[in-house]
Amino acid sequence: MILEKTNDFFIERQSWNLKMPTMHYHNTYEVYYLEAGSREYFVEDKVFSIASGSFVLISPYKLHRTGGSYGTRTLIGFSKEFMQKTFSGKALDKILSCFERIIITPSEKNRDIIVNKLNAIYEITDETLIALKLADLLCELADSGDSEANEDERISKIIEYINKNYAEIESIEQIASNFFISKYHLCRMFKNAMSITLIDYLNGIKIKNACAYLKTTDKSVTEISSLTGFNSPAYFTNVFKKITGYTPNHYKKL
Repeated sequence: MILEKTNDFFIERQSWNLKMPTMHYHNTYEVYYLEAGSREYFVEDKVFSIASGSFVLISPYKLHRTGGSYGTRTLIGFSKEFMQKTFSGKALDKILSCFERIIITPSEKNRDIIVNKLNAIYEITDETLIALKLADLLCELADSGDSEANEDERISKIIEYINKNYAEIESIEQIASNFFISKYHLCRMFKNAMSITLIDYLNGIKIKNACAYLKTTDKSVTEISSLTGFNSPAYFTNVFKKITGYTPNHYKKL
């Protein structure tokens, strides 16, 4: 028996060929599991092609829709208030941390474990037990999906993106959006892999290129500040001195 669908929680499994013509959002979290078939998932200004075995995680108020061919999917929706009846504080933050990502494709072994946890939710109607089972599922998802090799590949792509686009990057959010992850997950992942903060790495790349401009061109400090992605010449000078030990004008004369 399945708990009756409410604004706070529901779980449903359907097989059909449905196209959502318009973007929409909910005030709830959604866990979408594609059991069979393939699908295009549009999330804000990004589009993902997903195959069977993948999970899509949608946070509250995030615009989304699906399209393309279809098979069988399971959808769980729940409000934060539903989980707060059982969990709070850091425990709830940990449970919801999987929503820092959008697409999770577990290994075959992990997928079987996760799907068993998902199916177990169908078997109960008590709200507290559902919250416990749901938390177990979400924590399993949080720890799944990216192998060490995939993580290294993602870091390599992030570094490549920064090196190529440093002059246009104005915030960490801009990088995170490009790689479909939250800025908090991005910062933790980058620091763990590189032993340097993302902002320090970005500023280091900007200053490295600023040094080249100072030595090989007659451009002013204000021009170089703009060319390397700093909105303020004063901030550029402060960062430059912090990294090199010199002001830009002093460095140019060395």
